[in-house]
Amino acid sequence: MAALLVDAGVTEPTILAAALLHDTIEDTDTSRAELAQRFGEVVAALIEELTDDKSLPKLRRKQLQIEHAPHCSEQARLIKIADKIANLHDLAASPPKDWPRERRTGYVRWAQAVVERLDVPNPALLAKLDEAAQNALG
Repeated sequence: MAALLVDAGVTEPTILAAALLHDTIEDTDTSRAELAQRFGEVVAALIEELTDDKSLPKLRRKQLQIEHAPHCSEQARLIKIADKIANLHDLAASPPKDWPRERRTGYVRWAQAVVERLDVPNPALLAKLDEAAQNALG
């Protein structure tokens, strides 16, 4: 995912570090405080901004991503779009066997809805998202 950002001209080390670590709080027992201690407050704040509340139902978390997108910092917006592009690449390359076409289409539409609300002024990332969405839809 960091490579997508670099390819689009994003070179700020804190953004790239947060991109690499963006799911750490959600997917591990690592705390925000541990991230701040190890990688700095800016990186930890970005990761926290991108972290979903796993105690909520999945559909609610997905809706909140759409609702919160316009309120993300510019740095978090770049990471979020790169994450959606990477997820769409994964979906195209290796779709889950139990996902029928309509579920894949639903995921693509949801990812696009999140990104539409981000107002990302990076044409290279937006072009990559469009390409990834087309590939994911087959």
